Amino acid sequence: MNTKTKSTAFYVASSFLLALGISFPAQAHVGLHFHEHEQQDSSTETSSSTETSSPIDIYDFLNGPIPTAITDYVAGLDDISATSLFYQDLETAWVAGGRISFVETGETTNEQYTLLDVVVVPGGGTPLHFHENEAEWFFMLDGTLEFQLEDQTALTPPETLIFGPENGKHAFRNQTSDLARLLIYYEPTGVEDFFREVGQPVTDPFNQPPVNPEELLEAAPANGLIFPSSLEFAGNQFFTEEGSSVATVDVIRTGAVEDIVGGSIFLGTGTEIPIEFGIGESFQRVNIPLPNDINTIDLFLKNPTGGASIGLLADQAIIRTRSIPESSFPVGLLAFGTIGAGLMLKNRKSNQWNVERSFMFNSSKTKSSKTV
Repeated sequence: MNTKTKSTAFYVASSFLLALGISFPAQAHVGLHFHEHEQQDSSTETSSSTETSSPIDIYDFLNGPIPTAITDYVAGLDDISATSLFYQDLETAWVAGGRISFVETGETTNEQYTLLDVVVVPGGGTPLHFHENEAEWFFMLDGTLEFQLEDQTALTPPETLIFGPENGKHAFRNQTSDLARLLIYYEPTGVEDFFREVGQPVTDPFNQPPVNPEELLEAAPANGLIFPSSLEFAGNQFFTEEGSSVATVDVIRTGAVEDIVGGSIFLGTGTEIPIEFGIGESFQRVNIPLPNDINTIDLFLKNPTGGASIGLLADQAIIRTRSIPESSFPVGLLAFGTIGAGLMLKNRKSNQWNVERSFMFNSSKTKSSKTV
């Protein structure tokens, strides 16, 4: 089967097949209608950054069939939920994107393809990246993920298929308070070498451990994975005490740190605040003055410079003038920092489409604070 394409666009297909129940995999290679997303207008600001962006209008685009390996595997599943214990019979590891289980690898497919069964914890997901050697198919089994596909975003509930060609930039994130489960199919095989190199043992199947960014960034190029510089907010809500004149906002750079890059934070009040990351820097803390008569301010990351991208899954945030909630619990790692900068996630309070994230960088060399 050769289902690759030279296109650098991503296409999303909402499958009609599950209307037939789990027996749908018997229809191997049934043609699907893929949907091309409109380009996202980065100049459009929404009233609240804690809301999920409006669904993108889509147009039918016939692209190709579901890989047979996916349909055959799902046909044999008794439980497609994210809480299933399926992983106990498979080689399994934690990686940045979630808990991966190796269903098929090059050793069992004559180097033709790799199939992973993946569970993504609330708040978990991958930073923006692309594969030089493989095309990918993502098929949602349970829960909902939000994908960035080049400069577009899309929600992917169950029964959704996404195709991404090699060299197409993408990321996904679980913005909900529930586990999500998906299948990822790679063609040709080989990506499992990267996952085995950087994967961590699964001691707790539903709580993701911190990931070592240095190890990931060093292992990625040799395995055809590229993590470009991408700017995003470290959380979607930032809090300050009522009556404070300044709020602190954290911006992170995921991926490569070899170049000077920048961007701008646009405030809902009309103010633009430029930010810059020097060579080796992956963290910026920006103090933003607060008008006396405003309790909330919308924030938007735009205008990347120096070859950077904007992480569209975390490009909006809001400042609230109230105390930080006490309740919190840890979730999965969402970003890669600079070489040697340990990165972990903490203090998350979540509702559907409302995930608060904050990051701690253990290396003081990567920290920078700016006041405007």
